[in-house]
Amino acid sequence: MKKIISAVLVCVLLVCSVFALASCGKTLSGKYEAELGLAEVTYEFGAFGKVTCTVDLIVGDDVVYEGKYEFNEDGDKITITLESDDEDAD
Repeated sequence: MKKIISAVLVCVLLVCSVFALASCGKTLSGKYEAELGLAEVTYEFGAFGKVTCTVDLIVGDDVVYEGKYEFNEDGDKITITLESDDEDAD
């Protein structure tokens, strides 16, 4: 009986460890939206640090930017770098 209880406790400990390690990943996923007066901005975060930003203007066409995101070392701030198709932009 002692061996069975010990085996169950070890399994529970391993499962808890796996969940704890999985929750520590520095990734975002999902869709985040904000309404900014004349436009609605949507950020969609995907795998491998990819992000898509869609700006839905009240007048005119939607503008879509793609880029990457990364966390700082502390994991409390995110930097989003969007790529531009405009050749004149630096």
